[in-house]
Amino acid sequence: MDVPSYLSRRRTRTWLSRGLAFTGRLLDEYPERVTPEGRPGQLAFICGVPLGIMTLVWAACAAEGLATAPGCSPATLLHVAVPAAGDGVTACRTLPLVADLPSAALGFTSTLAVTLYLTLITRLARLKEEIVESGLVRSPDLAAGDLARRLTALETRVRIGRPAKTALAFACVAGSAGLYFWAYDGGRAFTDLSAVSASHPSMESIRVSWWANYLEHPLMAAIWILIGSLGLYFAAKQGYIYQRLLAFSWGARGMWDFQYVSRAQNDDFGWKPVGRVITMVYLGFLNFTVSLTAAAYLLRGESGDWKNPVVGVVALVGIWANAGILLALLTVMIRNHRSVVERQRSAVAAEIARVREEARSGAVTDDARLALLTAEGGLLYEAPRWYPLRGRLKPIFSLLPILLTLYKFSEEFTKLK
Repeated sequence: MDVPSYLSRRRTRTWLSRGLAFTGRLLDEYPERVTPEGRPGQLAFICGVPLGIMTLVWAACAAEGLATAPGCSPATLLHVAVPAAGDGVTACRTLPLVADLPSAALGFTSTLAVTLYLTLITRLARLKEEIVESGLVRSPDLAAGDLARRLTALETRVRIGRPAKTALAFACVAGSAGLYFWAYDGGRAFTDLSAVSASHPSMESIRVSWWANYLEHPLMAAIWILIGSLGLYFAAKQGYIYQRLLAFSWGARGMWDFQYVSRAQNDDFGWKPVGRVITMVYLGFLNFTVSLTAAAYLLRGESGDWKNPVVGVVALVGIWANAGILLALLTVMIRNHRSVVERQRSAVAAEIARVREEARSGAVTDDARLALLTAEGGLLYEAPRWYPLRGRLKPIFSLLPILLTLYKFSEEFTKLK
């Protein structure tokens, strides 16, 4: 036996197994490692990382002379977002990054999907601890029984296994590459720019000048596909978490024993940790709406194209699936809060009646107890029964994703004929 060769192969297998184990732990633990814990840090993380990545893309394009061009401005294709803004004539004859609003929107929303997912995972990991700290749930209720088993199962099921992650990653790369070549061949941005440009350059010349043309600028095309892959990958994982959350919320709705937390103790009646999770769903829905609108614009063909109904159906299903999950989570929170308030009102009213009955029967009256119960009854009377989170505008803002989606659907998807 060749001992040196055997030892070399053994060391190689050892290092390979250690590397795979480290990679596996990294894939399982990186959300908590890279995401800040505090709310200000998370807000900076959510917005800062996408801005930083898009700045790097801008710098890469600038180094190649693809970031800007004479006569081109960010408003060149602004009618993608604001239809009334597309009536002006532009002098832009090429399609640099600054004028490619659909690709820029997809790039930002794709990277934003990453930070939204990581922040959602981090907030879910702290949810049990925070609802106990807020007083919404007693610690013993989370330590035993079927609810504890379901919570433990939720923590493990929101993370897909490594084989599934690998398959999903390959599927997302393939999907992003397909989206790229579909947009490259369809050329919606190319045809629109040709129509609004003062000199009416040909669609083919604009395609050749596109900053992400894979024939002229393969590195930029690879960056386009890579960022799109990240967006698809993390959006898919986020959608999976939404499904698990929804199934858990409905399946465990009869097992919770929520406690009443007065506004004097907590501004959000103890529901702030839950509200923070739902906030991530709001942001994810808004992000999904913007990315879907940009993708639908890129993929929309001429009138009668077979692709248009496909894009329209996928967009409609995605929109209403996200809206349904958002409304379902809100409904679960509101119903549980209403139940807690009504139960507490009944308990306080019964206790006040008992104390007063004792007073009428000649027993010694505990005036301090009666005053405390009366004050608690007043707080319960003022407690909202349908939306516990602080701020009168929050219920309105909670509808913005749906309103924005319906607006963009009427503006963009009705063109898919």
